Amino acid sequence: MKISKEIILRALSSFFLAFFLWIVATANTNPIKTVRFSNIPVHYVNTGEDLVVDNPVSGVTIRIQGATNYVTKIQKGDIRAVVDMSSITKAGDYTLEVVIEGLPDTVSISDISEKYVLVKVGNIVTTSSGFELETTGTLSAGAINLGLSYDDVDVSVIGSDNITDGIAVIKGVLDMSGRTSSFEAEVPLYAYDAAGKRIESVSISPETVNVYVSVGMAKTVPVNVVTTGEPAEGYSVEGITLSAAGIMIAGESDVLMGIEKIDSLPVDTEGVSSSFDAVLGFDLPSGVILYSTDDIVAHFTVNTVSTKTIVYSNIQIRNAADLTGVINDDVNVAVTVMAGADILPDLTEDDVVAFIDLQGLEPGEHEVTIQYDIPDGVTIIETTQSTVNVTVRGE
Repeated sequence: MKISKEIILRALSSFFLAFFLWIVATANTNPIKTVRFSNIPVHYVNTGEDLVVDNPVSGVTIRIQGATNYVTKIQKGDIRAVVDMSSITKAGDYTLEVVIEGLPDTVSISDISEKYVLVKVGNIVTTSSGFELETTGTLSAGAINLGLSYDDVDVSVIGSDNITDGIAVIKGVLDMSGRTSSFEAEVPLYAYDAAGKRIESVSISPETVNVYVSVGMAKTVPVNVVTTGEPAEGYSVEGITLSAAGIMIAGESDVLMGIEKIDSLPVDTEGVSSSFDAVLGFDLPSGVILYSTDDIVAHFTVNTVSTKTIVYSNIQIRNAADLTGVINDDVNVAVTVMAGADILPDLTEDDVVAFIDLQGLEPGEHEVTIQYDIPDGVTIIETTQSTVNVTVRGE
């Protein structure tokens, strides 16, 4: 049977029309779509054992295109940006391709933010360094930083020689804001350049340092001036005047609570024959520091001394209570005293009082020591009699 040309043309026309209609229908139900993925991490692979990338690119942005039913199934986590370093054998600058992996053949890449990247390659080195500790912030009102303590460790820094050469300091920063008492903290260590900018692309070991901060309080206490040695013969220290009424000390509150005064370090007065000034040092208890920065000066007034003999015909009897005391001896006690020229001329037996103390004595005969009330600046150097015989009777 012979097929006419007309029939063939009609069949072809029907086929192409059907095909066209299929294309239109498909385009309407599964159109071509473009999707953008940003910040896809870049992985540098096959890097030489002793090499490191100094300027890694953090991420790239791509646009992909394909049928909607294919494109919509792709997740960002499926995509990987790779820079192959296998051809790099030494430090230097290189331009390398960024290859996108993880996409199916049914989609294509229509755009990439960085098809090629400049890769700076350095040699991995390890250096040793000390570190500094910096504090920031303000303690709570009334609290005082008594000092920091931490392990003096050697810090190792691993990174590119291009980077480590620019490290000016390894530093930890400790925030003291609002602290009221002593505390301990783990402080991270970071590398900084000469401009104070933090350098991220190095590894530091140890990563942290343990710091103990002693926090306390301050208070002002009197100063007790301690002396050693004797002035030259015929001289005495008649007075000590301080440039400040007290000294400010600091420490943890439980330590300061029991401190009422601070002794000075001994001031040597051996052989002195004239007044002088001395800057005091201090014998501080454990856990206490000087908080005042001003020196305390002690002025020592040194004068010539003379002697004087006072004769007593009467001796006071004290603490007799319900007892009666009778001194059996004739009282004729001579006492030689030494004092400065400004004190001695007016000194009498009313100033240097002789007495005996009956406290604790039972009725009966007793030998009792003669005692004296002595004003400041007066010294007894000799007595002719040290005891008297006393009869004690009950009421």
